[in-house]
Amino acid sequence: MKGLKVLVSPLDWGLGHTTRMIPLIHGFLEKGARVWLAASGPTASLLSSAFPQLTLLALEGYGIRYPRQGIFFLPSMFSQLPRVLNAISREKVWLDQMQRKFAWDLVVSDNRYGLYHPGARNILVTHQLYPKSGSILLPDYLLHRLHRQLMRPFDEIWIPDAPGQDNLSGELSHPSYQGKPSHYIGPLSRLQPGPGAPLEGFETGQYLLALLSGPEPQRSLLEEKILRSAGSFPKPVILVRGLPGSSGLPETKDGVTMINHTDPSTLASLLTHAGWVVCRSGYSTIMDLVRLGKKALLVPTPGQPEQEYLAGYLGSRGYFPTLSQGAFTLDAALVACQQHQGAFPDFDFQAFEKFLQTRFPGPGETDQFPMES
Repeated sequence: MKGLKVLVSPLDWGLGHTTRMIPLIHGFLEKGARVWLAASGPTASLLSSAFPQLTLLALEGYGIRYPRQGIFFLPSMFSQLPRVLNAISREKVWLDQMQRKFAWDLVVSDNRYGLYHPGARNILVTHQLYPKSGSILLPDYLLHRLHRQLMRPFDEIWIPDAPGQDNLSGELSHPSYQGKPSHYIGPLSRLQPGPGAPLEGFETGQYLLALLSGPEPQRSLLEEKILRSAGSFPKPVILVRGLPGSSGLPETKDGVTMINHTDPSTLASLLTHAGWVVCRSGYSTIMDLVRLGKKALLVPTPGQPEQEYLAGYLGSRGYFPTLSQGAFTLDAALVACQQHQGAFPDFDFQAFEKFLQTRFPGPGETDQFPMES
């Protein structure tokens, strides 16, 4: 991979697509690749903070918004489909223009379906080979067929999960997508285990940490519920809002500390020392929790089929407790966390490093995953 020119671009549908690409980008750099990044908005802010030395190109995102009520999720997604298709068309045109200038060897897209070019090897990173519709109006098998068409132009599919029965994504990525080379590269997390130092003024195991993420307005709606129930909550609350690039903070009640965004080291420390954790059931958040061996209450985004499936799947396996946003209060969250007794198996978070070594071998080594003609 030394000297290989690589473009990396994650989807802007929440920050999870971005955070899980960070260890992959580090892997590319450690193997001597030359890396460019493409993003806009909060995604660009997060990438530029993590990799200030890399060239960041402006590429408009999909701009997905969630409805205020979960029952309108699917109609809302259908209404935004023209915008998504236009964004896919725009990024195809963008890549064609940029490829003439940069001549990338490898294009790595996290769920951006227009980023492929005949002059490069095209990689799609996704854990959703079999997405869930969450509705009888659009059967899953039909959605799967549509999704296969979107994946068809890519040369390879990289799946950030473990193969076999002990996995984190269930039916979403098992069995593997047939018809394309697809590889389970292991779960990905930018967080590193370690004790770290607790946030000043907070005692280990005696505060609740709430992590917010995802598109609006649901991110703000859960934040409002947390703030409304914080007044009578007996424990200190730290609320990480998931808003990189933001500077202002709303007024808070006593006992609540709000942080717009934090670096990976501080986030890992906050998680490690928290007595209780509340967060969305986004897949990247789940991988971060498992990386640190941290239990958390999963609150899926209302009407979001993937998060609702993951919360149900992981809850049924005893990995995490879950609670709907409609039933959520801080008191209910505390009870759910205290009553949960489950555990999850060990996962190999260095698997992707081994994969990169075999996928892009050094001089004299053999590529164990040769491209199909």
